[in-house]
Amino acid sequence: LTKFGEAMVSGMTGNKPVPVVKKSDPSPPDENGYRPGIVSVLDLRSLRGEQFFIPEDPEVEGLIAHFHAHANEPVAAMAFDPSGVLLVTACKLGHNFHVFSLVAHPCSSSLGAVHHLYTLHRGDTTAKVTDIAFTNDSRWVTVSTHRGTTHVFPITPYGGPVCARTHCQARVVNRVSRFHKSAGLDDIEPGAA
Repeated sequence: LTKFGEAMVSGMTGNKPVPVVKKSDPSPPDENGYRPGIVSVLDLRSLRGEQFFIPEDPEVEGLIAHFHAHANEPVAAMAFDPSGVLLVTACKLGHNFHVFSLVAHPCSSSLGAVHHLYTLHRGDTTAKVTDIAFTNDSRWVTVSTHRGTTHVFPITPYGGPVCARTHCQARVVNRVSRFHKSAGLDDIEPGAA
């Protein structure tokens, strides 16, 4: 998968990855100069045939996003939220989880965007991630490990700080909107018509 990602970058830019080794680098490049931590998101419905080839042209049909998820660490697990917009990636050591918002563009993958929303930290002991799951409204994400622990993290689908306003109501609220309060909708009980 790492080689696929690096080949994708080199195919899009026309340059071979240049191996750079730092003394504090936990994961030096392999014999081919490839580095771990790259994620490629493909739209399988738009691919033709059973194989995916990396052309020289940077406009790759079916490519939604291609980005570095974890610097110098392999990606061990990934999960999309129910909407398919948010993506959580886990590093091999199971310490950090990154939450990304993928904004696809209908014309070209180069016009799309990937926004890093959160870095969630589980702990300092190494653990293999066995499952990642979102709630239906994408306000909570859970990460389970082989140690038998499940870690629950509050997030918002648009990023930003988490507070009682974003997580103590029955509905997802907009980032800065005060519409529900000013319209008196916060005073109406759910289900009352």
